[in-house]
Amino acid sequence: MKSELLAVDWERFVKDGDASTLLARIHSTSPRQPPPGVSFPCLHRICDVELGGQAYRVTRLVDLDAGQGRLFIETTDSPDFLQPGVPYWLQGAALAKWVEEESESPSDDEIDWEQYRAE
Repeated sequence: MKSELLAVDWERFVKDGDASTLLARIHSTSPRQPPPGVSFPCLHRICDVELGGQAYRVTRLVDLDAGQGRLFIETTDSPDFLQPGVPYWLQGAALAKWVEEESESPSDDEIDWEQYRAE
C-alpha cells in the first residue's frame, strides 16, 4: 500500500514538478530499502533527483512472477543527475521483456528504449 502511494506521488511529481507531496510521503513513511540479494536488472535505477536540497535515488524492483514493480526512493551521497536510468514509463509487459532480455544477455551498449514503447 505504501509503495503504491509512493508511486502515485512520484508520478504526480514527474508530471508537475511539485516536490512537496512527494517529500511529505517520503518523510512520513519509514525508509524502505530493496530486499538484499536482488540485483540488476530486476532492481534498477530510474534516476537521481534533488528534492528539498537533498539528493535522492529512485529505483524500481521488478517481480516478474507477480508482474509488478515497486518503487524505492532513498537519499544518496553520490547522485548522478546527468546519467539517465531505465525510463519510468517502461512498465508492464514491455518492462518484463526488457528485464528478461537484459538478464539473458546484458547490453554493453546504450539501450534504444523506444523499441519497447510499442510493446
